[in-house]
Amino acid sequence: MKNNSKLLALLLTIVSSYTFAQNRVLSFDGVNDYVNLGSSVATGARTIEMWFNPGVSINSNSSNYYPLVVRDETPNNKEFGLTFMPSSTGFGGKLLFYIYNNSTTSFRIYSNNNSWNAGQWHHVAAVVHPTQGMMLFIDGVKQGSVNSNTLAPMQSSTNTDVGAFGTVSSRRFNGKIDNLKFSNTALYNSNFTTTCTSTISRTTTIALYNFNSNNTSSVIDVSGNNSNGIILGATKSLDSICSNPQNYNCLSFDGINDYLDLGNTVATGARTIEMWFNPGVNITPNSSNYYPLVVRDETPNNKEFGLTFMPNSTGFGGQLLFYVYNNSTTSFRIYSNSNTWNAGQWYHVAAVVHPTQGMMLFIDGVKQNSVNSSTLAPMQSSTNTDVGAFGTVNSRRFNGKIDNLKFSSSSLYNSNYTPTCHIVASNSTTGLYTFDGNSSSNRTIDSSGNNNNGLIIGATGVTDTICPIVITSIKTQTDTKDKLLVYPNPFQNSLTFDFGKNEGANAQHRVQLYSLDWRLLLEKSGNSKLILETQSLPQGMYFYLVFKGDNVINSSKLVKN
Repeated sequence: MKNNSKLLALLLTIVSSYTFAQNRVLSFDGVNDYVNLGSSVATGARTIEMWFNPGVSINSNSSNYYPLVVRDETPNNKEFGLTFMPSSTGFGGKLLFYIYNNSTTSFRIYSNNNSWNAGQWHHVAAVVHPTQGMMLFIDGVKQGSVNSNTLAPMQSSTNTDVGAFGTVSSRRFNGKIDNLKFSNTALYNSNFTTTCTSTISRTTTIALYNFNSNNTSSVIDVSGNNSNGIILGATKSLDSICSNPQNYNCLSFDGINDYLDLGNTVATGARTIEMWFNPGVNITPNSSNYYPLVVRDETPNNKEFGLTFMPNSTGFGGQLLFYVYNNSTTSFRIYSNSNTWNAGQWYHVAAVVHPTQGMMLFIDGVKQNSVNSSTLAPMQSSTNTDVGAFGTVNSRRFNGKIDNLKFSSSSLYNSNYTPTCHIVASNSTTGLYTFDGNSSSNRTIDSSGNNNNGLIIGATGVTDTICPIVITSIKTQTDTKDKLLVYPNPFQNSLTFDFGKNEGANAQHRVQLYSLDWRLLLEKSGNSKLILETQSLPQGMYFYLVFKGDNVINSSKLVKN
């Protein structure tokens, strides 16, 4: 992976493999363990999702209920639940999602599958859509059973329990649960790609439990809504719901007729468009073709925009162009510094339309010289946005690979930054395409939850690794004014960067904490003392970078116990 920024040029020693830090998960013994989440957290929940791992095999012959999350009432007029069914019900081994809504009638849907292997992680999402009704998704796949009920769980004085179905000891879950999330919005209505990183809290999140705190008596709601729960018997243990984090699928384009159709909505109002790309051929000042990354091609082109490499006939051969037409015949354009791109090499690009600073282009985190004062983001259009194609002309096709394509309604960058290996969704994300798990499908799933799914025409899913390296040691620009103490190491709930009372303490510093796969986890700026709150981070190895200006002045590895 090439990176022209000063930050990555400071690498001294690299290694080509790493161990994925395990996550804290909650373990239930199947006898008397459960978690009490109180009576409010499920009220109005239109999406309940989690990862689960049975401790015993569950199948059509299972004699017990194995509840994931249940509110058990008597009478049961406000009851709801997600539970595996016993054979006595006629639905042995199936996962049931049910709701009573102030009546004696329950609305029920079931999983397709009735067999679940012990020790295997699965993702479940139970959805109550306000118009489409009840849906159940297993590992991102919509199940065949649906129900027209549109009423979400109501307020009740009865508690919601995880791992228990009432007080009957034979109704207990045996296994592990992680990343339990309640949302007041129906996040899914079609197949989606599950993410194995920690679930992201959004404005629609009612509560989120990742179980990563050191607290053994409570589960902490990390959404900030303070719906903490009480642990009764269940214990925290280490496990990884993702067994192979090094490799990510990406989409490969043949340069002839392959492209990806994202529809006409996802780019509307986008102030940041970013992705990783890897040319399949060398792109140089002498290249005779356009090589488009993402383009909306219009006739007339008054709402057109695009990110494309230019042919030599334009006078900008090999340069990456970012342009926007905004309801006029004039385009606003900026270009990359470089006009040469090596085949087989991964690069990161971010095209930004800042609401006050205008248009900017970043290559591998470095702001390019060309800027434009236009502050208008791409407008709504009836024309689709395509990836890898510039209209219908076959000579205007991208040859190479693209990964982690993201559209955001906020301008995420206005100065140099360090790109992350695996882009994740945030509150401003309007579309995110990781291409994980879609190699055999003609669809690509918007994993932001906004359902801006795309149609793959010709392009194929392949496996590649955009970040095969990990920092083990970083050469820093030593400065005797910047005497730094970092403590404690190992750390738990907080991490302090103390510049003391030396001359360097008065300077502005910036601290970044990373996982070993280059995901930026925490960042903070300040002067003499910076404290990072680390309660929500799982146990494992991390590394930090300390900046003064654009220079890394200190770096090292850390361990969380």
